[in-house]
Amino acid sequence: MCGILGYINFSENNVKTIEDEAFNSALSLIQHRGPDDTTFKRFAKNNLFGHVRLSIIDTDSRSNQPFVSPDERYHLIFNGEIYNFHELKNELIQQGVQFKTSSDTEVLFHLLIQEGKTCIEKLNGFFAFAFHDAQTNKTLIVRDRMGIKPLYYHSTDSSILFASELKPISKLMAHKRISKEALQLFFELTYIPAPYAIFENVFKLEPGELIEIENGSLKKEKYYSIEPKPKYEKTFDEAKADLNEKLNNSVLNRLVSDVDLGCFLSGGIDSSIISTLAKNHKTHLNTYSIGFENAHYFDETNFANAVAKKIGSHHTVFKLKDSDFTNNFESIIQSFDEPFGDSSAIAVNILSKYTAKEVKVSLSGDGADELFAGYNKYRAEYIIRNMGLAKKMAASIGNTVLKPFPESRTSKISNLKRKFSKLNKGIQSDPTERYINWISNGSQSGYQILKSDSKPNTKALLHIPEITSINDILISDQKIVLSGDMLKKVDQMSMAHALEVRTPFLDHKVVEFANSLPEEFKINSHQNKHILIETFKDQLPKELWDRPKKGFEVPLQFWINSVWEQVDPKFYSKTFLEEQNIFNPNQIESLIAERQTKNFGDRIYVLWNFLVFQYWYADNMTH
Repeated sequence: MCGILGYINFSENNVKTIEDEAFNSALSLIQHRGPDDTTFKRFAKNNLFGHVRLSIIDTDSRSNQPFVSPDERYHLIFNGEIYNFHELKNELIQQGVQFKTSSDTEVLFHLLIQEGKTCIEKLNGFFAFAFHDAQTNKTLIVRDRMGIKPLYYHSTDSSILFASELKPISKLMAHKRISKEALQLFFELTYIPAPYAIFENVFKLEPGELIEIENGSLKKEKYYSIEPKPKYEKTFDEAKADLNEKLNNSVLNRLVSDVDLGCFLSGGIDSSIISTLAKNHKTHLNTYSIGFENAHYFDETNFANAVAKKIGSHHTVFKLKDSDFTNNFESIIQSFDEPFGDSSAIAVNILSKYTAKEVKVSLSGDGADELFAGYNKYRAEYIIRNMGLAKKMAASIGNTVLKPFPESRTSKISNLKRKFSKLNKGIQSDPTERYINWISNGSQSGYQILKSDSKPNTKALLHIPEITSINDILISDQKIVLSGDMLKKVDQMSMAHALEVRTPFLDHKVVEFANSLPEEFKINSHQNKHILIETFKDQLPKELWDRPKKGFEVPLQFWINSVWEQVDPKFYSKTFLEEQNIFNPNQIESLIAERQTKNFGDRIYVLWNFLVFQYWYADNMTH
């Protein structure tokens, strides 16, 4: 697990367009991703490859990157892990290849030399890498199937610049302008999904996508696509056995490490399953969870403790005080390379910070909700699709009864009101419109605070197809929400503290299996994640699988109000807002005036997005 930065010069002339000092300075901006080594190399036609290393497999310096062949024909920079590298290495040894290290990097290096891009099909892992052949002047840039590892790029007629994060590209770019589409998507969704990035002419390589460069010609190609698979023909019990085998194998593969390894254990079903399976293969396992001292509604550590006790892991709970947020909120916001508004990133950042003090690698349960229909929106979709007139009337009555209560996520009754409200709005929409509304920023979409408050055409921008089933929603979430929000959050917040997070649910074999299952295996009238729970419930404490879904959330409204005095008033002053020419000052004034009211509801997330954006803007656009 590392960070990469690369520059490929297309032009015929051999001009040094980026000086060593400038490139090294840009590379240092992602040193948090790899504090164990920082190296860059200039090669053919003034190309540059830079790498910061977090040593996980073969921690010896012989495995530092960039990898270069003895004749300096081939160059590789690689961020990620190849879990089946032992198997691939044995195949190469039988072909006569000799190895100098025990790393997965060298295995990938020789595979690319021997087989070119066709070897990507063999890789089981997560990765972003660039490989250059100086003799043919060809470059290959690749992102993994699910988009677990990030990759940004900026191309011109004469060059391409690419990196694991946006900051090095931003530092080396001559001109920066905010992308209108990215801005609208951020305030609509709370994140910026691929292929968009916050700057014009900067893009994210999409999951399962590669770039080939030859003789100055840049060509993008989709080598893998997340799609519905041929329908599973076996019984539910046979599917349970298949899921058990595939997920066990995935967890076992992700336990390969030459350094200490643990598991995130939030108290939810997904991380509990991963921790349980990991403990089956490890006699000693460290597990970590986070709780809230003064916000019991958000605290799930009692469930995490029950799982840890059952599986016999060495469990550590980090209880967050309000001061953990008030003392760190600026540094957390400033760790984003572009605006990112998922507030649960706060908790992931702090959990990663503490976990990284004990281990270098942690497994997580990310991805299960999008594969097996875990979120409340899937339940709401199921209800709408299966409710008659009487149930629709009951939902309307329930919404009316709860009308006097505030609408927010801060208590059971206010959260119930919020859900009833979203359900009623969903009933009145067609499935595709409903889906787009439900992936947007709560009931109060943030685009309304922009000076140009026109609703973005999210369907067209993200190529969302017509939604006809719950499986359609799952596939769309895997393509958009998973890589754009969930995986972005975990990668950026964990790598801010040099912690590698592995996601067993997102092994492509597990993903393909899940996408072949009929939706009734995943969700029915009484249970979300039906097959997942039924497969593993005997290994989990009963109180865990017999409770409603709860997201990894934080007491955001309380926390924002507690740090408001620290927020620079310039960010919301009318003068500064008019200079920016981005926001509607009246909307911002109204948003801030309401921030302490009980009925603020989901508008708290709009305010959070506004703050995140303003901090990012101050760091990136004002000097």
